[in-house]
Amino acid sequence: MHAHMVGQARLPRDAYNRQRARAPAARAAGWVELTTIEQFMDYYSPYFTVVMGKSQARKQLRALCQTGTVADYIVAEANICAELDFAEDERIDLFIEGLKNPLRNRMWKRKCTTFDDLLNEVNEDDGITTLGAVMEANPDAMDIDAMQ
Repeated sequence: MHAHMVGQARLPRDAYNRQRARAPAARAAGWVELTTIEQFMDYYSPYFTVVMGKSQARKQLRALCQTGTVADYIVAEANICAELDFAEDERIDLFIEGLKNPLRNRMWKRKCTTFDDLLNEVNEDDGITTLGAVMEANPDAMDIDAMQ
C-alpha cells in the first residue's frame, strides 16, 4: 500500500523540527521527541492518506473476475483489499460476484456471514468440484481395484 502526505503536510513536519531545534527548556509543553516508529506514526498519521482508497479498491473488485484457479482469484482479491477495512457483507458480495459460474451460484446459496467462512466454503467446494470433474471424466479414477 502506498501513502503520501496531503495538503500542507510539510507544516507539521517543519513545526516539529523547529521545536526539536530549540533548547529543551524552550520547547512547548507536552512536546515529545519522536524516537520510535510508533511515535512517528502517531504524530504524522493524520497527515497521510491512502493513495488507493476504498472507492478505488471497490472499482477494482467489481472489475475482478475469476479467470484461473480459485487460489489465484483469492490472492488477487486479497491484494486489492490489503489493509482496507471493508464491511464483511460488502466484501463477501464483491468476492462472490467475481467468481466463475456455477461456483458463484453455489456460493450465493450458502449465505456465508463471514469472509473467512466464505473462503472455507469456496476452497472446499472447489476441491469437490475438481474431484467431481475427474470422476465425471473417468469414473474409475479413484477406484483402487480398477488400477492395474
